[in-house]
Order: sequence, then structure tokens, then C-alpha cells
Amino acid sequence: MRHLVLFLSLVFTWGIALAQVQVPTRALLNFKHRYERATEVTWADTIKNQLAVKFTHVDEQKIAFFDRNGNWLKTYIFLQPDQLMYCIRDHILEGYPDYETREAFAISSGVKLTYFAVLARKESTTDIHSAQKVVSYSNKCEFISEE
Repeated sequence: MRHLVLFLSLVFTWGIALAQVQVPTRALLNFKHRYERATEVTWADTIKNQLAVKFTHVDEQKIAFFDRNGNWLKTYIFLQPDQLMYCIRDHILEGYPDYETREAFAISSGVKLTYFAVLARKESTTDIHSAQKVVSYSNKCEFISEE
């Protein structure tokens, strides 16, 4: 859930966080090496004393994080629900028949890629705890957790 909170806070406050940001040369070089076809690039500071860069890469919206030394930490990849792997979508359909996928994203960190789906009840409910769930999966379609 902490990934989702960080992710949503970045998305909703991005415009507020923009200021003149000093980006270390190493971070710029590492970013350009990793995402050489990136467009619409915007850098920002984070509350964890890291650098975040929002950009488009191969028609996908992403946010990458770097430490103050310029080392890449992780990248959030915004997905459409139908971009989740079939096995994940099938698991959600079977395991959560009363829910629909509202949002999807992936987090890449090193060789690890984790997928997240934000599920919401198809019918409204007053029980806020059961109205929404966040489920996560490995890149091998293994269920990781539900929050």
C-alpha cells in the first residue's frame, strides 16, 4: 500500500513539487543511458531526498527515481488495465469477481518487476475497507499480496 500512496501522491502533487532542481550529472547520464528515447522529461525533488523524473518512453508514462549520487533506484510504469499480463487479468477475474481494475502500474527495481492493480467494487458500498483493494504480482504471474 505504501507504493500506492507514494505513487498517487506523486501523480497528484507533481505540479506543486516542480521547482528549479539541481540534477547531478551522473543522474542525467544514467537516465539518458537507460531511457535514451525519453521525451517530456521533468525532474523534481522527493520527500525522501531523492530525485524523481517524470517522462514518456516508448509511448508509456513513467516516473524514475535516483538517489542524490545519481544512481537509479526504481521506475514506476503507468499501465492501462488491459496492459496487465493475461495471467494477472485472469487471476483478478477469477479471484475478485465483484471488482474491476481501475488502475494498473508496474515497479521496476533492478531485475525485479512487480505489477500492481487497483481494484474497486463494481457496485457501490458504504464499507470503505472493502470498496478498494490493491493486489500485486511478480513478472511470473505469481500472486504477491492484497492490501
